[in-house]
Amino acid sequence: MIQVFTCKKFKRVNAFLMHNEEKKGILFDTAYESYKDIIQFVEDNDIRITDIFITHGHFPHFYGINEICKSQENPNVFIGKEDLLNLFDSSKNMSDFFEGVEKCIVQPIKNLKVISEETKVNINGYNVEIYKKKSHTDGSLIFAIPEKKFLFTGDFIFKDESYLVDGLMQLDNQNEKLALETFNWLMSNFDKNYSVFTGHYNYGFQIRNILEDEEAKLLRKYIEK
Repeated sequence: MIQVFTCKKFKRVNAFLMHNEEKKGILFDTAYESYKDIIQFVEDNDIRITDIFITHGHFPHFYGINEICKSQENPNVFIGKEDLLNLFDSSKNMSDFFEGVEKCIVQPIKNLKVISEETKVNINGYNVEIYKKKSHTDGSLIFAIPEKKFLFTGDFIFKDESYLVDGLMQLDNQNEKLALETFNWLMSNFDKNYSVFTGHYNYGFQIRNILEDEEAKLLRKYIEK
C-alpha cells in the first residue's frame, strides 16, 4: 500500500510511504512540513518506518528528517553521495533562498547510508533499485520497485498543467544534455505500465501517459527515435 503526503505550503511537494501487511514502511522524501503528518500517520496506524530514501538534496525533500528518525528509532536514511553535504548546509540545500522558510540544517543521522554507485537492496520484501541520475542535482537518485512497477523520480519529471522534464527547459547546455540522456534512459528501460511518483505536483501517472497523452506531445520530441 502507498500513502501520499503533499505539502501545499511549498510547491505541492510530495512524500510517499510504502507499507506492507507487516506494518513496515519505506518512506520516499518528507514533503517539507508534511513530515508532521507522516509521523502522525505511522503512529496512528502502528507502522514502523525502517528505511527513508531521499531523492535529492533540496530542503523540502528531507525537511523534518531528524524528527522522523527520532520517532521511528533511527531508520536507515539513504542519500546520494554528491548531495550529502546539502543536508548540513542551508545554502546548498536552497533553504536560504526562499522567503518564509526556516534554514534547514540537519543534525547527524545515526544510520545514514551514502549512495556512491547504482545498486539494489531488498527491504521489507521489496527489491529497491537505486539509480544515480544527476540531471537535477549532482546527487539525484531515482528509485524503482519492480514488483509494484513504481518509479520515484524526485524532481526529474513534473506534471502540472503539462509534462515537463527538469533541465530540458533550461538554458544550461550541460544540464539539458544530462536531462535528455536520463529521459531517454527512463523511456527505454521501464515498460509503459510503470507509475511515476514525482517530487512535486501530480503523481501516479504512467509512462504510457508520457508516450500517449496529448498534453505530453512537446515532451515526446525529446525521445530518441
